[in-house]
Amino acid sequence: MFELLIILIVCMSLGSFANVCIYRLPLNKNIALPFSFCPKCNEKIKYIYNIPIFSFLFLRGRSACCYRKISLNYPIVEVAIVLAGLYFFYMQGYSWLTISSLTLFIGLVIIFMTDLKHNIILDSVSYFLALTGIFVSYLDISPFQNINVLDSLFGGIVCGIIVYLIAKIYFLVRKSNGLGIGDIKMITMIGFWTGLQTAITIVVISAMIGFLVAIVLLLLNKIHWKQPIPYGSLLSVTTIFILIINIHNHDMIDYFKIILGN
Repeated sequence: MFELLIILIVCMSLGSFANVCIYRLPLNKNIALPFSFCPKCNEKIKYIYNIPIFSFLFLRGRSACCYRKISLNYPIVEVAIVLAGLYFFYMQGYSWLTISSLTLFIGLVIIFMTDLKHNIILDSVSYFLALTGIFVSYLDISPFQNINVLDSLFGGIVCGIIVYLIAKIYFLVRKSNGLGIGDIKMITMIGFWTGLQTAITIVVISAMIGFLVAIVLLLLNKIHWKQPIPYGSLLSVTTIFILIINIHNHDMIDYFKIILGN
Protein backbone atom coordinates (compact mmCIF):
# COMPACT_ATOMS: atom_id res chain seq x y z
CA MET A 1 0.00 0.00 0.00
CA PHE A 2 2.87 2.39 0.81
CA GLU A 3 4.47 1.70 -2.57
CA LEU A 4 1.17 2.42 -4.31
CA LEU A 5 0.86 5.72 -2.44
CA ILE A 6 4.36 6.76 -3.49
CA ILE A 7 3.62 5.92 -7.15
CA LEU A 8 0.37 7.91 -6.99
CA ILE A 9 2.04 10.98 -5.49
CA VAL A 10 4.94 10.91 -7.95
CA CYS A 11 2.70 10.39 -10.98
CA MET A 12 0.22 13.09 -9.92
CA SER A 13 3.15 15.49 -9.56
CA LEU A 14 4.45 14.51 -12.99
CA GLY A 15 0.96 15.00 -14.41
CA SER A 16 0.85 18.49 -12.94
CA PHE A 17 4.27 19.23 -14.42
CA ALA A 18 3.10 17.96 -17.82
CA ASN A 19 0.18 20.40 -17.67
CA VAL A 20 2.58 23.24 -16.93
CA CYS A 21 4.62 22.29 -20.01
CA ILE A 22 1.50 21.99 -22.17
CA TYR A 23 0.33 25.47 -21.19
CA ARG A 24 3.62 27.37 -20.98
CA LEU A 25 5.95 25.94 -23.61
CA PRO A 26 3.85 26.97 -26.65
CA LEU A 27 3.74 30.49 -25.18
CA ASN A 28 7.54 30.52 -24.59
CA LYS A 29 6.99 30.94 -20.87
CA ASN A 30 9.34 29.72 -18.16
CA ILE A 31 8.15 26.34 -16.88
CA ALA A 32 9.66 26.88 -13.42
CA LEU A 33 8.74 30.47 -12.56
CA PRO A 34 6.43 31.98 -11.62
CA PHE A 35 4.76 29.32 -9.52
CA SER A 36 1.29 28.08 -10.40
CA PHE A 37 -1.15 30.81 -11.38
CA CYS A 38 -4.65 30.95 -12.80
CA PRO A 39 -4.48 31.23 -16.62
CA LYS A 40 -7.72 33.24 -16.61
CA CYS A 41 -6.98 35.99 -14.06
CA ASN A 42 -3.23 35.39 -13.34
CA GLU A 43 -3.92 35.09 -9.61
CA LYS A 44 -1.44 32.88 -7.73
CA ILE A 45 -3.00 29.52 -6.92
CA LYS A 46 -2.88 28.55 -3.25
CA TYR A 47 -1.19 25.26 -2.46
CA ILE A 48 -4.38 23.75 -1.09
CA TYR A 49 -6.04 24.35 -4.47
CA ASN A 50 -3.11 23.00 -6.44
CA ILE A 51 -3.34 19.29 -5.64
CA PRO A 52 -3.50 17.33 -8.92
CA ILE A 53 -6.89 15.72 -9.67
CA PHE A 54 -8.28 16.22 -6.15
CA SER A 55 -8.36 20.03 -6.32
CA PHE A 56 -10.33 19.87 -9.57
CA LEU A 57 -12.90 17.58 -7.93
CA PHE A 58 -13.03 19.63 -4.72
CA LEU A 59 -13.52 22.89 -6.64
CA ARG A 60 -16.06 21.21 -8.95
CA GLY A 61 -14.15 22.27 -12.01
CA ARG A 62 -14.05 25.98 -11.23
CA SER A 63 -11.17 28.25 -10.23
CA ALA A 64 -11.11 29.30 -6.57
CA CYS A 65 -10.00 32.83 -7.47
CA CYS A 66 -12.23 33.90 -10.37
CA TYR A 67 -14.75 31.01 -10.40
CA ARG A 68 -14.24 30.38 -14.10
CA LYS A 69 -14.32 26.86 -15.50
CA ILE A 70 -11.11 24.87 -15.34
CA SER A 71 -10.35 23.01 -18.55
CA LEU A 72 -10.97 19.26 -18.42
CA ASN A 73 -7.59 18.85 -20.08
CA TYR A 74 -5.88 19.28 -16.70
CA PRO A 75 -7.43 16.32 -14.84
CA ILE A 76 -7.46 14.18 -18.00
CA VAL A 77 -3.69 14.59 -18.44
CA GLU A 78 -3.07 13.92 -14.74
CA VAL A 79 -5.29 10.82 -14.65
CA ALA A 80 -3.69 9.47 -17.85
CA ILE A 81 -0.19 9.80 -16.40
CA VAL A 82 -1.25 8.25 -13.07
CA LEU A 83 -2.80 5.25 -14.85
CA ALA A 84 0.26 4.89 -17.09
CA GLY A 85 2.58 5.05 -14.09
CA LEU A 86 0.59 2.38 -12.26
CA TYR A 87 0.61 0.16 -15.35
CA PHE A 88 4.35 0.53 -15.93
CA PHE A 89 5.06 -0.10 -12.26
CA TYR A 90 2.80 -3.17 -12.22
CA MET A 91 4.47 -4.61 -15.34
CA GLN A 92 8.08 -3.57 -14.71
CA GLY A 93 8.32 -2.86 -10.97
CA TYR A 94 10.89 -0.51 -9.47
CA SER A 95 13.23 -0.36 -12.46
CA TRP A 96 14.84 1.95 -14.98
CA LEU A 97 12.48 0.45 -17.54
CA THR A 98 9.56 1.99 -15.66
CA ILE A 99 11.27 5.37 -15.60
CA SER A 100 12.13 5.27 -19.31
CA SER A 101 8.59 4.15 -20.21
CA LEU A 102 7.03 6.93 -18.15
CA THR A 103 9.42 9.51 -19.60
CA LEU A 104 8.39 8.62 -23.15
CA PHE A 105 4.71 8.51 -22.21
CA ILE A 106 4.75 11.96 -20.59
CA GLY A 107 6.61 13.47 -23.55
CA LEU A 108 4.10 12.00 -25.97
CA VAL A 109 1.18 13.32 -23.92
CA ILE A 110 2.70 16.81 -24.04
CA ILE A 111 3.14 16.54 -27.82
CA PHE A 112 -0.40 15.21 -28.23
CA MET A 113 -1.94 18.14 -26.37
CA THR A 114 0.18 20.92 -27.87
CA ASP A 115 -0.31 19.68 -31.42
CA LEU A 116 -4.04 19.24 -30.85
CA LYS A 117 -4.49 22.70 -29.32
CA HIS A 118 -1.89 24.79 -31.16
CA ASN A 119 -0.76 22.69 -34.15
CA ILE A 120 2.72 22.82 -32.65
CA ILE A 121 5.17 19.96 -32.08
CA LEU A 122 7.65 21.51 -29.71
CA ASP A 123 11.31 21.15 -30.67
CA SER A 124 12.31 21.16 -27.01
CA VAL A 125 10.21 18.05 -26.33
CA SER A 126 11.20 16.23 -29.55
CA TYR A 127 14.91 16.92 -29.02
CA PHE A 128 14.77 15.87 -25.36
CA LEU A 129 12.99 12.62 -26.21
CA ALA A 130 15.35 11.93 -29.12
CA LEU A 131 18.43 12.23 -26.89
CA THR A 132 16.71 10.21 -24.17
CA GLY A 133 15.86 7.48 -26.68
CA ILE A 134 19.52 7.13 -27.67
CA PHE A 135 20.61 7.25 -24.03
CA VAL A 136 18.23 4.54 -22.77
CA SER A 137 19.12 2.26 -25.69
CA TYR A 138 22.83 2.73 -24.88
CA LEU A 139 22.14 1.78 -21.24
CA ASP A 140 19.92 -1.13 -22.35
CA ILE A 141 16.91 0.19 -20.44
CA SER A 142 14.64 0.88 -23.39
CA PRO A 143 11.03 -0.33 -23.00
CA PHE A 144 11.25 -1.49 -26.63
CA GLN A 145 12.94 -4.85 -26.37
CA ASN A 146 16.04 -5.82 -28.35
CA ILE A 147 16.86 -2.20 -29.24
CA ASN A 148 20.56 -1.41 -28.79
CA VAL A 149 22.26 1.90 -29.44
CA LEU A 150 23.10 1.00 -33.06
CA ASP A 151 19.46 0.10 -33.73
CA SER A 152 18.45 3.38 -32.15
CA LEU A 153 20.84 5.51 -34.20
CA PHE A 154 20.05 3.66 -37.41
CA GLY A 155 16.30 3.86 -36.78
CA GLY A 156 16.28 7.56 -36.03
CA ILE A 157 18.63 8.71 -38.79
CA VAL A 158 17.29 6.49 -41.58
CA CYS A 159 13.65 7.05 -40.64
CA GLY A 160 14.22 10.80 -40.55
CA ILE A 161 15.93 10.81 -43.95
CA ILE A 162 13.20 8.68 -45.55
CA VAL A 163 10.37 10.83 -44.23
CA TYR A 164 12.20 14.04 -45.15
CA LEU A 165 12.70 12.84 -48.74
CA ILE A 166 9.04 11.80 -49.00
CA ALA A 167 7.98 15.23 -47.73
CA LYS A 168 10.29 16.95 -50.24
CA ILE A 169 8.99 14.89 -53.16
CA TYR A 170 5.40 15.59 -52.11
CA PHE A 171 6.15 19.31 -52.00
CA LEU A 172 7.76 19.28 -55.45
CA VAL A 173 4.79 17.41 -56.95
CA ARG A 174 1.89 19.08 -55.12
CA LYS A 175 3.49 22.48 -54.33
CA SER A 176 2.27 22.19 -50.74
CA ASN A 177 3.56 20.64 -47.55
CA GLY A 178 2.29 17.17 -46.73
CA LEU A 179 4.32 16.98 -43.52
CA GLY A 180 5.58 19.78 -41.35
CA ILE A 181 9.17 19.89 -40.13
CA GLY A 182 7.86 19.22 -36.63
CA ASP A 183 6.31 15.96 -37.84
CA ILE A 184 9.62 14.93 -39.41
CA LYS A 185 11.54 15.66 -36.21
CA MET A 186 9.00 13.71 -34.18
CA ILE A 187 9.17 10.69 -36.48
CA THR A 188 12.96 10.81 -36.23
CA MET A 189 12.63 10.87 -32.44
CA ILE A 190 10.34 7.85 -32.52
CA GLY A 191 12.94 6.03 -34.63
CA PHE A 192 15.56 6.65 -31.94
CA TRP A 193 13.26 5.00 -29.39
CA THR A 194 11.84 2.10 -31.37
CA GLY A 195 14.22 1.30 -34.20
CA LEU A 196 13.43 1.54 -37.91
CA GLN A 197 10.84 -1.21 -38.40
CA THR A 198 8.63 -0.27 -35.47
CA ALA A 199 8.91 3.43 -36.34
CA ILE A 200 7.72 2.75 -39.89
CA THR A 201 4.88 0.67 -38.47
CA ILE A 202 3.86 3.59 -36.25
CA VAL A 203 4.01 6.04 -39.16
CA VAL A 204 1.85 3.82 -41.38
CA ILE A 205 -0.77 3.11 -38.69
CA SER A 206 -0.91 6.82 -37.79
CA ALA A 207 -1.42 7.75 -41.44
CA MET A 208 -4.21 5.21 -41.79
CA ILE A 209 -5.94 6.51 -38.67
CA GLY A 210 -5.49 10.09 -39.87
CA PHE A 211 -7.05 9.23 -43.22
CA LEU A 212 -10.09 7.64 -41.57
CA VAL A 213 -10.48 10.52 -39.10
CA ALA A 214 -10.25 13.06 -41.92
CA ILE A 215 -12.91 11.25 -43.95
CA VAL A 216 -15.30 11.16 -40.99
CA LEU A 217 -14.75 14.84 -40.15
CA LEU A 218 -15.22 15.83 -43.79
CA LEU A 219 -18.48 13.89 -44.01
CA LEU A 220 -19.66 15.63 -40.83
CA ASN A 221 -18.59 19.04 -42.21
CA LYS A 222 -16.33 19.56 -39.21
CA ILE A 223 -13.25 20.46 -41.24
CA HIS A 224 -12.38 21.87 -44.66
CA TRP A 225 -10.71 19.46 -47.08
CA LYS A 226 -7.51 21.55 -47.02
CA GLN A 227 -7.42 21.78 -43.23
CA PRO A 228 -4.45 19.87 -41.77
CA ILE A 229 -4.94 17.01 -39.32
CA PRO A 230 -2.72 17.15 -36.19
CA TYR A 231 -0.49 14.27 -37.27
CA GLY A 232 1.74 14.68 -34.23
CA SER A 233 -1.23 13.84 -32.01
CA LEU A 234 -1.92 10.72 -34.07
CA LEU A 235 1.73 9.70 -33.88
CA SER A 236 1.61 10.16 -30.11
CA VAL A 237 -1.47 7.98 -29.67
CA THR A 238 -0.09 5.24 -31.92
CA THR A 239 3.32 5.26 -30.22
CA ILE A 240 1.68 5.05 -26.79
CA PHE A 241 -0.43 2.13 -28.01
CA ILE A 242 2.63 0.33 -29.39
CA LEU A 243 4.55 1.08 -26.18
CA ILE A 244 1.83 -0.45 -24.01
CA ILE A 245 1.35 -3.60 -26.05
CA ASN A 246 5.12 -3.96 -26.40
CA ILE A 247 5.41 -4.03 -22.63
CA HIS A 248 2.41 -6.35 -22.32
CA ASN A 249 3.30 -8.72 -25.12
CA HIS A 250 6.28 -8.21 -27.38
CA ASP A 251 4.90 -10.67 -29.95
CA MET A 252 2.10 -8.24 -30.85
CA ILE A 253 4.66 -5.86 -32.38
CA ASP A 254 5.72 -8.60 -34.81
CA TYR A 255 2.06 -9.24 -35.58
CA PHE A 256 1.51 -5.65 -36.69
CA LYS A 257 4.69 -5.72 -38.78
CA ILE A 258 3.48 -8.84 -40.58
CA ILE A 259 0.11 -7.21 -41.31
CA LEU A 260 1.79 -4.12 -42.77
CA GLY A 261 4.33 -6.17 -44.70
CA ASN A 262 7.37 -4.66 -42.92
